Amino acid sequence: VKILKYNNMKKINLLLILFVAIIGISCDQDEETEVPEPEGIFFRATIDGVTKTLTEGVNGYVVQYYDTCYPIDTYNYYEPSMKLSQESQNYYVSSKEAISFTFQNLFVFHDSITNKDSILGVYLNRHPVIPFYSNLYADSLSKGGLNIIWRDANGKEWESGLGTQTTTVSVDTLLIVRKPGMTSEYKLYITFDCKLYAVGTTAYKEIKDGRARISIRNTCFY
Repeated sequence: VKILKYNNMKKINLLLILFVAIIGISCDQDEETEVPEPEGIFFRATIDGVTKTLTEGVNGYVVQYYDTCYPIDTYNYYEPSMKLSQESQNYYVSSKEAISFTFQNLFVFHDSITNKDSILGVYLNRHPVIPFYSNLYADSLSKGGLNIIWRDANGKEWESGLGTQTTTVSVDTLLIVRKPGMTSEYKLYITFDCKLYAVGTTAYKEIKDGRARISIRNTCFY
């Protein structure tokens, strides 16, 4: 009788161990595995519930840099921009999706200032929070910030600056690369949530948990 009881207890213990193991495996399968962030230039966010990732060097995506300076009265306005899009090669998986980041009316320098590049670096270093640009203000020149344009799979563009925003952009890290007599580069890691609006409509898309490692290059001044 004792041997029978021992065998029954042993079976029960084995069943309990198997039951716990099955539950553990099921829980592990339910947990989402976080995808590591790319080390270079990238954009990742959830747009209307769908996760999007664009990475330089992956599937033909390349970075294009733009910057421009223009005078108004006695001030110089500097607008750097970066675009991440797919180059025109037929051997990649074709995609119209693209993202661009433009700092509009955020950097303003008086004509008398000569060390503009240094001041640009100081500004970025001292401002870990940057507003979103909006062209809805009557005086948009004094309301500078970051403007984001997303081009979807259909080729339609959605822009943060076409509407109001209740959030800001966090600059988590900043790396400044300067070489004498050459272009200065500012590498930023930013996080943000925002709304993107379409031209001429009330429709919008929402960006959630936006993260990007971007870069702007100054070719306008030293």
